[in-house]
Amino acid sequence: MTVKIICMYIALVIFSVFITGCASEFTNFTPTSGAICTEVTIMREGGHRFGTHIVAFNGVRSLDIRLGPRSESNVIAVVPPGATTGPVTIRQNSGMGMFIGMLDSDTYELGNFTVTGSPAVPNITSFNAVPEEIDEGEASTLQWSITGTTTHLELNSSESETIDVTGATSYTVAPTHTTNYRLTAVNKCVTETDSVTVLVNETQASPEIEDVDAGFPGESVTVHGNNLRYRPRDDRPYVESSLIFAQGGTSYSPVVDSSPRDRELNGDLPEAINPGAATVRARVGTLESEPFDFAVAGRENGSFQNVTLQITGSHTCTSGSIVRTLEISGDGEERTANFEEGGSRLWRESFHLGTSNTGAGFSGDCMHGVIVGQNTSVTDNKFVMHVRDLAAGRTRVSETSLGQGVQVLFSPDDSVVLYKAQDDFRGVGFAVIHLYDMRDHSVMPDPGPGNSCTACNSLSARVVNYRDVEITFDGDDYGPYHIE
Repeated sequence: MTVKIICMYIALVIFSVFITGCASEFTNFTPTSGAICTEVTIMREGGHRFGTHIVAFNGVRSLDIRLGPRSESNVIAVVPPGATTGPVTIRQNSGMGMFIGMLDSDTYELGNFTVTGSPAVPNITSFNAVPEEIDEGEASTLQWSITGTTTHLELNSSESETIDVTGATSYTVAPTHTTNYRLTAVNKCVTETDSVTVLVNETQASPEIEDVDAGFPGESVTVHGNNLRYRPRDDRPYVESSLIFAQGGTSYSPVVDSSPRDRELNGDLPEAINPGAATVRARVGTLESEPFDFAVAGRENGSFQNVTLQITGSHTCTSGSIVRTLEISGDGEERTANFEEGGSRLWRESFHLGTSNTGAGFSGDCMHGVIVGQNTSVTDNKFVMHVRDLAAGRTRVSETSLGQGVQVLFSPDDSVVLYKAQDDFRGVGFAVIHLYDMRDHSVMPDPGPGNSCTACNSLSARVVNYRDVEITFDGDDYGPYHIE
């Protein structure tokens, strides 16, 4: 404790002792009898006016206490409702002594006060709202009738300040939501209260969608936005909230969320919806949001694109206004692949490729390059194939031991590569087939048994749904194979 704090504490003690030493002494009061609500003056001799006062009439505490004129230093208290004939007590707390933990309060028990009666309590015979139920923006009139003497009348609610309506029999309100109003009739200090509730059907705001978290068809989807649930009042159930999906001119049945939230709706995507672009609307009651564009996860249905015939020398692919080129150059076993976009080289890489049967091609989206060539010295006269992700600048597929008759196909969304080649290790003319997932960057197991064939050129495949591939090879069907 610092010297400054010690000095302040000592000063407070001295001041408190001074205050306590000048304590008030209450001797009597006037009048000594009267009705409830009578003002009683309690006389003080000496002392000070600091602190607070507690006055009780036969144990019932007065709630209306004030100091008299400064020249008199008296305390004035109103006889409270419920008080009966008995002693008047007063207690004064100086406040300063209590601040430093000293006991400096005194309680004085004065003489008896005789209660002779009470003002009549006002009688609120009716209090209602017309109409009791309104829509947001409309008004309701509060009406009342009171019998008996009323000296003051006030109206209040949790949403507004107290309003003095003395002398009036009605008041018009326009709450924005369900509100309880309380009417208080006062006769001197005795009161009577009554209340009424105005029910407000709040205006429904149009639902809005801000974002969609979508999975695969038939799986969960979460829609984020505003005003995605509504009920007119707290005592009413929520109206139905649902999601309406559409794709390619087809609108699917509404998906109802049984537990909607203000900013979130959940459900399952329709089983029949396809991967790719789709729209969703939020319907809340009779109101609908604007359509919101989103993408359904999964690979597009449809046939694989055979790019084998493209693989002849250099190749150019145009995507909008962007022109991309794969060029094979060099002599002997060492060949170089150059990738250019808009006339500017983006990368260059050397491969062990032979002097013939060398070429390059593109996937349908112009973002994956295929480089194929024969290599005589490094791979024992095997074909080499590379599939390059041009956007990421990395090789996704690399096979260095393929036989003759290489075929390369891309899925409709270019996310899966299917390739077939003869495998001289199993025998001349023996073909093998592989699926390669460009997203997971992994070679999948052989999708079917290898077949010995003469030409081995009849290979086709299609995505039968958003995950599975069916393969037709030499008249035999294989699959579907799960490619997720």
